[in-house]
Amino acid sequence: MLWGQALCEKCEYKGPDLMWMWHHGIGIHILIQDLVTHELRVIEVDDGPEFYRSEGQSDEDRFSRSTSHVDNVVCAQIQNSEQRIEQSRIWGWEFESHGETDIQCPQCGVGLRWRGTGVS
Repeated sequence: MLWGQALCEKCEYKGPDLMWMWHHGIGIHILIQDLVTHELRVIEVDDGPEFYRSEGQSDEDRFSRSTSHVDNVVCAQIQNSEQRIEQSRIWGWEFESHGETDIQCPQCGVGLRWRGTGVS
């Protein structure tokens, strides 16, 4: 339910604005970075039944099913020259490191900052 964006304070590069936590009706966006160019992009995972608990299903089973679904979508779309930016890293940027990321700007090479851009 949280939106965010990586940006460069030096050259004003702005990465994609993405929903980095799952939200009903929207789904989740997975941040991807090219290992050579450092360019950022998003893989969109649409909302679907995998994110909802079925009758009699435990929260752990629902989490496992939704995680597997997201992983499958990402694996089908990610390129060999790219890496997935895990949600736990974004969580740290948003709440623990005051916006400091470990991502290099694709335009000028300095470290990108993270900013929350909204809540849905």
